[in-house]
Amino acid sequence: MNDKVVVGQVISAHGIQGQFKIKSFTTDPDDLFTYNQLFIDEMYDGIFLKKVRSLKEYFIVSCSEIDSRNKVDDILNKNILINRSQLPDIGDEYYFNDLIGLSVISNEEIIGPVISVNNFGSSDLIEVTTLSNDKKYFIPFSDDTIEKVDQKKKIIYLKNISQYLE
Repeated sequence: MNDKVVVGQVISAHGIQGQFKIKSFTTDPDDLFTYNQLFIDEMYDGIFLKKVRSLKEYFIVSCSEIDSRNKVDDILNKNILINRSQLPDIGDEYYFNDLIGLSVISNEEIIGPVISVNNFGSSDLIEVTTLSNDKKYFIPFSDDTIEKVDQKKKIIYLKNISQYLE
């Protein structure tokens, strides 16, 4: 299991005094501000983001460590992370981050590992790299395509996915 979990991303600079626009990936976008130790990739650790303003899907934020436009430029498109230990225990359920690296199987054949989990607006998707030809495919993560997720065996069993592998 990864010890850090992505909870957001730096989108763009805002002004010249070190403010920047972020997108939160938490279920309730404001939850990102409840974590007291955030990381921006490998560049900043243990930071606290202060919400300056809410926008439609984003936030304008600041933090004491990033106080200039040049420092913001260095973190553009970087992930905002937390320690996994900061997440609440969800019992037998899983976070999407837990799916990365799991083997994907369809019709008893190993397709390949999950390399990312994304949502481009319509639904959650797992990105899988095939072992046979190293191609990448997006497969909807839904009841229509996922038969079972077995975290102990590190396997995702799929159903009805032939149209996604063409």
